[in-house]
Amino acid sequence: MSDRYSGLIVTFKEPIKDEDADKIIELFYQIKNVVNVQPVVDDVLMVVAKNQIRHEFTEKLWKVIYD
Repeated sequence: MSDRYSGLIVTFKEPIKDEDADKIIELFYQIKNVVNVQPVVDDVLMVVAKNQIRHEFTEKLWKVIYD
C-alpha cells in the first residue's frame, strides 16, 4: 500500500522576491488538489538561525581540517 501525503514543504536555496513568489504560488494552485499555498517571509529569526547554523558548521569544518 502506498503512502498518502497531506502536503509538501518547498524550501528555496535563496530567498526570492515577492513578485517571483507570486508567479510560483499561481503555478502551485494549478496543480490538482492544491487548496492552500502559504508563503514564509524571511525575518530576523530566520537570519539568526541561518547564521548560527553557518557558524556551527564552520567551527566543525575547521576542527576537522586542522585537528
